[in-house]
Amino acid sequence: MVNGAIEGLEWPKPDELKRIASERTLSSNELLALKSRSFYLPIWMLELTRGRDECNKRIIVTALYNILREQDTIEDANPAAIPAQAKIKMIDHFGYIMNNVVKRSPSEPISDLISDLELMTTTLLPGAMDDDEKVFLEQFAKGSVLEDVRANATQTTKEHILLCVGSMATGMKRFLEHGKIDTKEQMAEYCSYVAGDVGVALNRLVDSVDKVRLDDNCAKTFGRSLQQINIIKNIHEDWKKRGVVYVPKELYADVDNETLFNPESKEGKSARKSVLETMIADTTKDLKMSADYIVSIPQGLTGYRGFTAIPFFAAIETLRAIEAAGAEKLFGGEEGAAKISPEVFGNIASFAYQIMRLQEGKRAGEFMQAYRDALLDRPKEYSFEPRRFEIWTEEQLKS
Repeated sequence: MVNGAIEGLEWPKPDELKRIASERTLSSNELLALKSRSFYLPIWMLELTRGRDECNKRIIVTALYNILREQDTIEDANPAAIPAQAKIKMIDHFGYIMNNVVKRSPSEPISDLISDLELMTTTLLPGAMDDDEKVFLEQFAKGSVLEDVRANATQTTKEHILLCVGSMATGMKRFLEHGKIDTKEQMAEYCSYVAGDVGVALNRLVDSVDKVRLDDNCAKTFGRSLQQINIIKNIHEDWKKRGVVYVPKELYADVDNETLFNPESKEGKSARKSVLETMIADTTKDLKMSADYIVSIPQGLTGYRGFTAIPFFAAIETLRAIEAAGAEKLFGGEEGAAKISPEVFGNIASFAYQIMRLQEGKRAGEFMQAYRDALLDRPKEYSFEPRRFEIWTEEQLKS
């Protein structure tokens, strides 16, 4: 459905990519499609809907997200195979590799760094959580992403990437050292390090190539809110597969982790309900500020606005799906409890693509202001659920 609605987009599927990986090295774009599927379309919007005078940031942002995915895979590695201290050492070592990639000029080889990465990957592979992750690690270790950065990124852009990698590493290592998050303030700090500062890095990129300065605090809040939603929707999987809980302990101080996830426990049921209500309320506040960030993007940067709008709309719809499912289904890991349907995502993708191209971005700016205002007191006015979507979208997409 999405491919049919968006001209120029090819979206390779994971099974096909795994077959191709047995024959050749995957490109950076293919790696993105394999392991960062939720950001594949938004990143392509940087090219497909970019403004007349807007720089095409797709290739470098693709490289950035693959680099961050590699680092994320280290933190998320199976703790039974890779203990916390070993992960911390790998995160530091990956930072060393990235630091040296940035230091070298486009003419200097990095084959020694790629060999170093391959050696580290041999140690990391036993911690891969699934086949997609295993193929991603093997393919990333071949160095094509790092070669892209070495050869094609400006020195300024390389430094932005390195700062982002370093900030994410700080948050990850703090969590790994402590093994839990005690307070809401600590969770906000963790989310800022691992996602909020990605928004700041992207601001720096926009500033350097498009000469537009965007608000760092709003960008950080945007990234943080997306990470908070990930924490909510993955709460069962994180506990079941890796034995970790990113939810602040202060939200369920009267019960332990086992009780929190015990479907037979009355105390656990009460705690689950309270945790979810608090997390939804706090994340909703951040999403309102995130809307301000997207509204602030100038009309000419329709590619960048499209890049931010799709994950923002998806985040709102995911939060609504979680709220509708309720705490018991979410904590119990019921299939689909924390996911939006393919129809909803298809509506988001098609709408964002079309409205970014209308009147050189003017209509997109007007819609984002209306969407932001509706979030305050009419939260479901612009729902992307099929029946609701059909009510308002035709009017918005009139040329």
